[in-house]
Amino acid sequence: MTFVADSSNLDTTLSTLVADPANIVADGNNAAIITLMLKDVNNNPVSGQIVEFGTSLDNSRIDVVTDHGDGRYTASLTGTSSGVTSITVTVGGNALGLKSATVTLTPRPVDLTLSVDNSRKNIGDTIQLTVSAKGKGQTEVAPNVKVTFTRVSVTNRKNSIVNSSGILKIDGAAYNLFTGITDANGQLTVSVTDPQGIGVETKIQAVAESGDVQDTSVIFNVKTSPDSVLATMWGYMPDSITSADGTVTLYRPSLSSERPTNSGTSNVKNETWAHFTQTQTGYCTLASQTETLKITNNGSINIANSYGWPNDSGYRTSTLNSSSQQFSASFFGDGIGGYAVANNKDYVACKSNGIVQ
Repeated sequence: MTFVADSSNLDTTLSTLVADPANIVADGNNAAIITLMLKDVNNNPVSGQIVEFGTSLDNSRIDVVTDHGDGRYTASLTGTSSGVTSITVTVGGNALGLKSATVTLTPRPVDLTLSVDNSRKNIGDTIQLTVSAKGKGQTEVAPNVKVTFTRVSVTNRKNSIVNSSGILKIDGAAYNLFTGITDANGQLTVSVTDPQGIGVETKIQAVAESGDVQDTSVIFNVKTSPDSVLATMWGYMPDSITSADGTVTLYRPSLSSERPTNSGTSNVKNETWAHFTQTQTGYCTLASQTETLKITNNGSINIANSYGWPNDSGYRTSTLNSSSQQFSASFFGDGIGGYAVANNKDYVACKSNGIVQ
């Protein structure tokens, strides 16, 4: 007696849908075999049907279904995104109603490479950071890799740990709240900023979902620190200021570390600046009161706001009064100063370069 399968009476309790293995690596190559064993109500295998499998996970795919002629229909599932996918099946365009099979795609081990357009820029500027992912020990690019960031360290120019700087931003979000995904070329490019930074070097680490990591360092300069190896913070303070008419140039005051023989110091924006008495100004040529007013355009230019120079104290000039006291220009933005006695401790900005390089 020959039994003829009844394709019009398929049985969802006798038919089965399985995936083997149930766990694969999301590298686009590892595959799970999806197998439908299709039977009718009489437990007869049913072949010759149009069977299609569906997957619920983005960036996963199922190839062409093979009908083996014995009721078995198989296809391969691959993917490049991690997660759990549910496999569904249709027969002749109609959902079969079987319990779905599931496959877990685990993160692909990768090698990460980090590159930047420039590792050092000024506060307010943006560093472009590119994360490139490839299969572990391979040359094949790895798309759809989830990437997060952690902060390894924050240090000043003296390589000391800093805890008071602002939070680094990645694409406008706090670095530890950002998640990105590599594109079809295995790359993720982000914008890095440090809007509240105080002139630090931040070592950040890109972390792939697989746990693979790579780090790099970025520096954002502040205007209130000079670009000197003796500075505490990373900065871009101009070493000199020239008056609008081009007739007067003054060089910035010295850090205490640049001229340790001084009469005192002040701490301004994380830098320690040297102060000098009248008798200690002989190492350079001072500007006159009139010349300092040219630098500040008669008080309309605030040197702290415009150039980052410290202005918590006056700057000595060459102008003397009848008691041989030097005029000390305040530079607070009003252009007004007063005569300072010889042993007053003030900043010195030289007409000739008095900065120790």
